Amino acid sequence: MKIAVCTSDFYAPVHESIKESGHEVSQVFTSLPLDSDWCLKTAQFAHDMRAELISGEVTPGHIKEMIDSGVDLLISAAYDYKVPVPEDGSLKCINVHGTLLPEGRGPWPAPQILLKYPEAAGLTLHTMTNKWDFGEIVLQEKIEVSPKDDSDSLIAKTIYLARKLSRELLGNFDRLWDARKQMQGPGTYWRKPTDAERTVSPFDEAERITAIFRAFGRDTLFSPDGTSRGKEIEKLVVWKQESGEQPGLLVASNNSQRIYAIRGGLLSVYCDASFVWGDTG
Repeated sequence: MKIAVCTSDFYAPVHESIKESGHEVSQVFTSLPLDSDWCLKTAQFAHDMRAELISGEVTPGHIKEMIDSGVDLLISAAYDYKVPVPEDGSLKCINVHGTLLPEGRGPWPAPQILLKYPEAAGLTLHTMTNKWDFGEIVLQEKIEVSPKDDSDSLIAKTIYLARKLSRELLGNFDRLWDARKQMQGPGTYWRKPTDAERTVSPFDEAERITAIFRAFGRDTLFSPDGTSRGKEIEKLVVWKQESGEQPGLLVASNNSQRIYAIRGGLLSVYCDASFVWGDTG
C-alpha cells in the first residue's frame, strides 16, 4: 500500500509499525512546528521513509494530490487538525483515538479517564468522517485502569497498545477493513480541559491536588498564590501532617523544591531551574 500519515511523536510506535510493514509512505503531515521537540521522531520517520514532511493542515488540494498519486490509506495519529475526508470513499482514512469510542470523543481524553471515566480507557482505530471521532471501528481494545495508574502509566499503556494494534492493522489490512463495524450508541464528547481545571495551588484540598496531578502529570499547572496564572511543574507530593501553619504558607524550600502548608497536610512541588515561583511565604 501507499500511505500518507498525519502524526506527531506521541504515537511514534505507529511510525515503527508502518516502517516494519514494508508499505510506502508518500507524505507525513504534522500539526506541530518542524523544530518542536515533539516532532523529532516524526521528522526522522519521514526521512527514513523518503517521504515529504509538511507542517500544517491537510487541505482538499493535498487530498486530491494523494488520490491522483495512488495513495491508498491515510493514517491520523496525534494530529490536531481535521482532515477533509473525501465523502466518495476515494481514500481510505483511519484515525487512532485514545478511548473506547464512541465514549470519550474529543481532543484530550486521558485526564478525563483518570478523573471520572476509567471504564472508557482503551484505544480505537476507526474510519474517519467529516465529524470528529465518528466513523466505523476497525480495531479496538480496552485498557484496564487501576487506582495506582497515573498520567504516565496510562500514556505508557496507550502507546504500547498503539504499537500492537497498528501492527495488526497493517499486517491484516484488507480483512480488518472489510470487517469494520458501526459504533454503538450516541457516545459522549469530552471537551479539552481548561487551564483552570488543571491548575492546583496550596489553597486547594489535598484530594483535589492529588487527583489533578494523577490525571495531568507534568501538564499540571501550579499557582503558588492561588490566583496567578499557573505554570507547568515536574512533580508534586502530598502527605498528611499537622504543621500548625496556615494553608498556602511556604514552610521550606531549596533550589528546585518548595514545601507548602495545605489543609491537614503538606505539599511538596518540584520544578526545573527556569520556574519563577512567586513565593507567598
